[in-house]
Amino acid sequence: MFFLGELIAIITFPGVIVHEWSHKKMCDLRNVPVREVCYFRIGNPAGYVVHDEPFYFGDTFLVSMAPFLFSVLLAIGAFSALKLLNSPDNYLTLILFWFGISIGMHAIPSTDDTKIVWYRGIEEVKNRNYLAILSLPIAGIVYILSALQVIWMDLFFALGLYFFVDWVL
Repeated sequence: MFFLGELIAIITFPGVIVHEWSHKKMCDLRNVPVREVCYFRIGNPAGYVVHDEPFYFGDTFLVSMAPFLFSVLLAIGAFSALKLLNSPDNYLTLILFWFGISIGMHAIPSTDDTKIVWYRGIEEVKNRNYLAILSLPIAGIVYILSALQVIWMDLFFALGLYFFVDWVL
């Protein structure tokens, strides 16, 4: 028997893949060694990237928050293409909407990723690291969004991206 979370992960698998790919890609860009990658699987977690601890706080922040950056941009891209296509009776319209919602739902970094930024950020603030000072409010907001996923905040976030694109375009 599947749990609801596993079913949602199966339905929104493109978002899981993009989420994990973004962690991996940022590790590669910041020269953080990666030990293991699973882009998608049925289970909890639906995907993961095991990597070494980054030496610099900026790298910790970027690797942990990469899904937010990449997924938001890709979801907005999918919703923009959907809006520009402007054809309600087209399979491509449904695919772009599903793709945008799937990716948008997995944009919020996990509570574990956010905790890493939070606790390391607190240590770095003691060293007067200005990036750490700026990152703490961001980590706090992302942590709250992540914790609220139990009440479908991830879906509301994805729909918010859709309505944002609808409003802008």
